[in-house]
Amino acid sequence: MRCLNCHAEGISSTNQYCPKCGAHLPALQQNLLPEQTRLKADTYEIEYALGRGGFGITYRAHHIGLEQPVAIKEYYPQELAHRHSNNGGLTVPQNKTEMYQRWLTRFLREGQILAKLNHPSLVRVQDLFEERNTAYLVMELLSGKTLGQELDEQPGKKLDPQRVREIITSLVSALAATHQGGVYHLDLKPDNILLTPEGRIVLIDFGAAKQESATLGPTRSTRAFTPDYAPPELIGNQAIGPESDIFELGMLLHQMLTGTLPPPALSRLIGEPWEPQLEEPWQGLVASALPLQKNQRPNNISEWWKPAASEVNSSGNMRSAKLPLPQPQVPPSVLKPQPTSASGTGKGAVDLRGYFILPDLKAQGIVRRFGRGAIRKVILLNQELAIVFAGGGTALFNLRSSEALWEIECFAYSGAVSLDGKRLALAGEQVIYLWDLTKGQFLRQIHGHTNSLYSVVFSPDGKFLASGSWDNTVRLWDAATGRELHQLLGHTKPVSSVAFSRDGKFLASGSVDKTVRLWDASTGRELRQLSGHTDWVRSVAFSPDGKFLVSGSEDKTVRLWDASTGRELRQLLGHTKPVSSVAFSPGGKFLASGSVDKTVRLWEAATGRELRQLLGHNSLVNSVAFSPDGKFLASASMDKTVRLWDAARGRELCQLSSHTKSVSSLAFNPDGKFLASGSEDNTVRLWDIAKGKELRQLSISMLCLESVAFSPDGKFLASGSEDNTVRLWDAATGMELRQLCGHTNRVNSVAFSPHSSKFLASGSEDNTVRLWGAANGKELRRLCGHTNRVNSVAFSPDGKFLASGSEDNTVRLWDIAKGKELHRLCGHTNRVNSVAFSPDGKFLASGSWDNTVRLWDTATGRELRRLCGHTNRVNSVAFSPDSKVLASGSEDNTVRLWEAMTGKQVRTFHRHTGSVSSVAFSPDLKYLASAGRDGVVRLWDVADLQI
Repeated sequence: MRCLNCHAEGISSTNQYCPKCGAHLPALQQNLLPEQTRLKADTYEIEYALGRGGFGITYRAHHIGLEQPVAIKEYYPQELAHRHSNNGGLTVPQNKTEMYQRWLTRFLREGQILAKLNHPSLVRVQDLFEERNTAYLVMELLSGKTLGQELDEQPGKKLDPQRVREIITSLVSALAATHQGGVYHLDLKPDNILLTPEGRIVLIDFGAAKQESATLGPTRSTRAFTPDYAPPELIGNQAIGPESDIFELGMLLHQMLTGTLPPPALSRLIGEPWEPQLEEPWQGLVASALPLQKNQRPNNISEWWKPAASEVNSSGNMRSAKLPLPQPQVPPSVLKPQPTSASGTGKGAVDLRGYFILPDLKAQGIVRRFGRGAIRKVILLNQELAIVFAGGGTALFNLRSSEALWEIECFAYSGAVSLDGKRLALAGEQVIYLWDLTKGQFLRQIHGHTNSLYSVVFSPDGKFLASGSWDNTVRLWDAATGRELHQLLGHTKPVSSVAFSRDGKFLASGSVDKTVRLWDASTGRELRQLSGHTDWVRSVAFSPDGKFLVSGSEDKTVRLWDASTGRELRQLLGHTKPVSSVAFSPGGKFLASGSVDKTVRLWEAATGRELRQLLGHNSLVNSVAFSPDGKFLASASMDKTVRLWDAARGRELCQLSSHTKSVSSLAFNPDGKFLASGSEDNTVRLWDIAKGKELRQLSISMLCLESVAFSPDGKFLASGSEDNTVRLWDAATGMELRQLCGHTNRVNSVAFSPHSSKFLASGSEDNTVRLWGAANGKELRRLCGHTNRVNSVAFSPDGKFLASGSEDNTVRLWDIAKGKELHRLCGHTNRVNSVAFSPDGKFLASGSWDNTVRLWDTATGRELRRLCGHTNRVNSVAFSPDSKVLASGSEDNTVRLWEAMTGKQVRTFHRHTGSVSSVAFSPDLKYLASAGRDGVVRLWDVADLQI
């Protein structure tokens, strides 16, 4: 018999468990497609199963017409689907359909990309099709033994260094090809490497692979991986990348050389010490591959292996452990100060101080924003000051101190500052907002576009504005009056970027239609069309003298054009993913480009030679900008940071950051002076509400934080995390006091018992609620009954009862003293994400992914009313301190306030640019805080609510 988990052969039919991996053998044989099952209109016939994982089953089969053996992988996520006994198709419960479809789309896309890769160390894909409510990937059938089997046959279970070099070189070559396509394997281990009789070294089983894609967001679904080899970010379901495969390859390299694996990442995270003890070059390679922090590892697998590939001799020894790569230097003399650029350095922008709010937002009651969210664009005024345009607003920052000198609360996709620094234009949705930066005064809204705006720019004299829109038009406006002067028609698809020449005579626009167009700014007449890009143009910029035009495109190239003739002069190649932003240095000698490949590159404009890469961002780079004197370069990224670079040396000088991922939980301290926000960036941040200032940051190892709660006396803070633990912190110092361990899956919610800090409750994806002694961290009680993940827990005001909401669509009410379930509240038709007691204890509110909020009688468990109005899932609910008002936050990007007694909707707060994940009232009922997946926390004034 064969183990379908580890592929061990020759197991006795009487064995219940695999002697090698311990898998339960009968369970692995369940729900397989029967032998002789035919697929794709009798094209293929199943013979028998070869292996299975959490997301699929691989079969040996044959092409009926060609009589050719093949391997077929069936998409079958066991947690999400069941095999139909009659037709062999898959059925998916309604509440798991979305997750199932998301992973199915990923399976198909990975198959499509792998099919395009013709590499000797990758299994060749021959077909891909959908039927039976799932998908099938047809691959060449390979024979041979796994690397794991070869290691088992060797003395000490290790290989000769030269053989190690051969294997790793093949794997690096294969992974470089998949990384180029945006696919990461994520399960590199000996059993997934096949050694064929013909000498091929083939990487197999992409069942854990993930494709990098803007259309597939983060998922809470469990990823398939092997814990002994996996990096922390994979275990923690965080953002992955080439660094993740490099970590696993480093684990594998150490195992092949020594016969032993380094300690798993989780063991090292909780304090197990380890340092590699190898000879060079292996010591340097393993050490650079295995840091626990992803950003401390190389992000290019070929560059990581390059020194070894070129310098290891036949005995496996390196002549020189480190080969410094040549770094072209830009002579400082060519970066001399230049005249002020159109980025704007006037006194208005520099001298303004304060916090300013768009009038219609002020009317809604917004008081303060914490965090900035995704950063769309940056304008560098000098080596210290930068204007940052972000999802949460626009601000002038001192990059050295990270201090916000002024902030404007006004959502914008893009923005521009006039050359004299006195005017600010913000482009958001279909509106341009114009501000006076000498006074922080809102001037006017400019309407006219019929779809979203993605670019806006002032003419050099500040008299005119140009805007590019998703309505396929460029429009010219009188900045003083807001009057539309010209509508420039010609683009056949959305306009993504516009730029004026320095003399203001010409306007360039880049579009999704793959063209750059040049216009006469005074008449709006199209002068010429620049064609050559093979995908949409994301950014355009004129050289300072107006002679040249540069464009960055989705086709991964930067192109330089002669502005007078429209002739393409050169292509700058090097980026491995779309180019999102381009900029000339003030003297015009250098070009900077930012890309989805997370790099900034500096180029010599005259030759197109790449001078250097600036590495550090861990997400796509949205914007690049030179300082007016050309000495510095700023870059803004979707990792929610701005980084300042020394342009001559390529050295990072400083960075501006706050939460770098979505904010999942909020809590006010008892006196309402401070707000804690917990984020998927592994931090809890404590904010001073009056000053809008971050006080301290609590970092939680490497794993995603799900929930935060203050103790009733405000002295302690509890957090629940994806590493299955509850942590207790000293709120005054930020010091971790203890970890409460016992849950076997991520902790989604934590709550302190009222009136004292004696007890702490936690709800987990292990389907349980647990009660802890906060003083000693001892588990007191385990409440079992939910049949799916527990997403939220809440104590009743008197501390006698506990409510829990679950993905089993129910709310349960528990007697804490007896550990007994009192009521099961049924009615929601999708997962319950949040529960909250009213302060008087009479009512319980629940928010669900069925888009409703429901109000329950706590004494009887009876549903009192259903609050409808949200157009998407409800993630969070909270009662006001007087029990009169109920707040709800939703994936429709809104916060809604309801009259608890009647269910009447009394107010809606807009302007989050992502789903709202948490809401909380301050104890004095003055404020409501809302946290969003956009990485921003907003504070709303609700003191005037009259209920």
